[in-house]
This record gives sequence, structure tokens and C-alpha cells, in this order.
Amino acid sequence: MNEYISRGAALEELNKPITMSVCLDKTDLAIKRMQRDRDAAMIRAIPAADVAPVVHGHWKVVQRHEHYPSGKSYEAYYCSVCGIRSIEYGQYCPHCGANMIYTEVDA
Repeated sequence: MNEYISRGAALEELNKPITMSVCLDKTDLAIKRMQRDRDAAMIRAIPAADVAPVVHGHWKVVQRHEHYPSGKSYEAYYCSVCGIRSIEYGQYCPHCGANMIYTEVDA
């Protein structure tokens, strides 16, 4: 599975100052700076992935009809993220795509 990072955070980490305490001499310092610049250029050249943050929510059972005409029980759910009512109960909200982790029953 791929892991995604922030390009800005990676570049910020690369752009931290290089001090003489981590270098042997001025030539070593110049080499480290060139390597840093090369690495930053490589990070900028990588195409951005089209990703979205994972949103977690839960289903809220808000209506129960025990005497439905067909004799079956019927429940209505609300998504805790978008608040839209749904009769579908699944791992993801069909409206906003939130990953549903559990069901909460309103009393």
C-alpha cells in the first residue's frame, strides 16, 4: 500500500540549515548543499498524487419501524459526517464517502 507525504513538509525538512558541525570542512559543506539542492529538485519533479484525507464517521439509527406493511423492520440512518439520511447501511456513506466505523443507536 502506498504512503503519501506532504511535499512541503519534505522540502521544509531538506531546507534546514547545514552547519559546519556536521561537516568535515568547507568542501564537505558545499557537497552537502549540492546534494540537498539535487534532492529538493527530485522531490519537486515527482508528480503529485490525487489523494483525499480519510474521513471517519458512524451511522446513527434515528428511526425504527417494527410494523412495516411487509412485516419487516425498517431503520433509517444518518451519517455523522454529512448528516444526510440513508436507508443504506454500509461501510461507506453513499453521499459523502465517509468510512463508517460503527453504528450509534439514538434512544
